[in-house]
Amino acid sequence: MKKTLLAISTLALLTTGCSSRLADLTIVSTKNVSEQQLIDSKTQVKRSIGEDIMHIIVFIPTGVANMEEAMDNAIESVPCGIALKDATITHKSFYIPYIYGQSGYEVEGNVVQDNKCLVENNISTTVDEKAVVDMDTAITPWEYKGVNRNSFGIMCQYKNTETGKTKSVKRKRNSACPKVYLPE
Repeated sequence: MKKTLLAISTLALLTTGCSSRLADLTIVSTKNVSEQQLIDSKTQVKRSIGEDIMHIIVFIPTGVANMEEAMDNAIESVPCGIALKDATITHKSFYIPYIYGQSGYEVEGNVVQDNKCLVENNISTTVDEKAVVDMDTAITPWEYKGVNRNSFGIMCQYKNTETGKTKSVKRKRNSACPKVYLPE
């Protein structure tokens, strides 16, 4: 019993793991994007995550993790994606000596979609296929009713036209209320 406890304790002490936030970026892309494309683009409401991970078996790495590949995975997770807005880049790793480990990059952000590509390919922007995200012509029973501002932020008020229920959504102080509420 003592030997088992000692072995588990030793293994736990030797196990290492780390997560480092490398960058917070306003807008970033691995694609060739013009300024006009960014002006005419739409931004997804829901955040997307892309990863590129390499495995370490015993002590042999199976490849090299690539930050650009992780970013491409996040951008390409949404049709017509061209960039990420409000992106975070994180390096994550863990290793159990002489057994197994992982090391890689995780990129998370709101995907910016090329409006021209969306129109040409007749793609509607959706969140979990529940409602259209185009804030001017969204198909959803929730309609915008107003806003309450205070020193901590703003509360966007919405009313469900089908059930009559109201919903308040907290937003950051300097942000605007979307004209359409899209429940998650």
